[in-house]
Parts: sequence; C-alpha cells; structure tokens
Amino acid sequence: MAYREGLVYLSPAPLYHSAPQAAVNLVIRNGGTAIIMESFDPERYLQLVETYRPTHSQLVPTMFLAHAEAAGSRALALRSVVARSRDPRGGALPAAGERADDRLVGPIIHEYYGATEGLGFAACDSAEWLAHRGTVGKVMLGDLYVLDEDMQPCPKGTSGTLWFKTATPFEYSTIRIGRPRRERRMAR
Repeated sequence: MAYREGLVYLSPAPLYHSAPQAAVNLVIRNGGTAIIMESFDPERYLQLVETYRPTHSQLVPTMFLAHAEAAGSRALALRSVVARSRDPRGGALPAAGERADDRLVGPIIHEYYGATEGLGFAACDSAEWLAHRGTVGKVMLGDLYVLDEDMQPCPKGTSGTLWFKTATPFEYSTIRIGRPRRERRMAR
C-alpha cells in the first residue's frame, strides 16, 4: 500500500496487533485519515465504507468471510483492500472465500502472509492469486518452506504447513549500568 496524503484508511482490527497499528501510524504520518473501529462488526464496517468511502482497508481472513456474507450483492467503493493471513500455521482463507471480495470490489486485493516477529514475508495481488490459486504470494523476506506433518518438504503443488526460516534472527543484548542492588549488597 502506498501511504500518501489523501488516503482514507478504515481499520477494523485491534491496534494491539502490529499490522493494523503500523498501518494506522503510517497513514497518519503520511497525511492520510484513519478511521478506527472499536471492534469488528461486518454490518458496521459496511456502514463506515458507505459513509466515509475509504480508499484502503485491512482485513484478516475471518473478517473477509463475515464481510462478504454481510455485503451480499452490495458493491464497495474501496480502491485497494489489503488482506492478511498471519496464522503461524498458514491459516489462509479457503479458496471459495478467498475471492469473495474480488466479486464485490473487483480484482484489487493485495494479500500478504507474514509474522509480527519479522520471520518472513510473502505477498501477491489478485492477478497472481488467480493464476496460482491458494498461493500466499512471492517470498520477499526470508525462506518459506511447505512441510508435511513429519516436517518434511511437500512436493510442489501439495498443501502443507507454511514455515519461515528466520529472516531476522532474534538478538538481544544486556546493558549493565553499575551493579544490581543485590550484587552490591553481596559484595559488602
């Protein structure tokens, strides 16, 4: 999503999750407008779309399904819809529901799969998904593996669990300023 002045972003997800929180921050920082829902309700979401005409939004797979069901045949005026599947076991939307919003808003869905921890990232648009149904997109960060129940690689075209090899290793450092109080007492 290109964060820019004039963008109107509808955020139905809780801001304690990293993706919606980061998106809202970037929208505001770049001169856009953020509409933040206190909690997700499919009918309320549609009312906000009809009232404020957001240009962008971000929905997780369960929201997509609820949204498509609530929308019925109503077309939406979103120029770009961003989907996110962040389930660490690869909880992608079923193919039947995956493109329900394509029928409502047109082929403008951008989907990505990743993790808060920065372990990896894959993305695709509607055309790429339609050409490769069920894909989570091209890997842009990290190494993605599709493994079976025995943690062995699946043959190409076979469903399995998605795993990222760490793209950004977890590192920590400790900073000691003086000695901790207990250590000072023990040294006396």
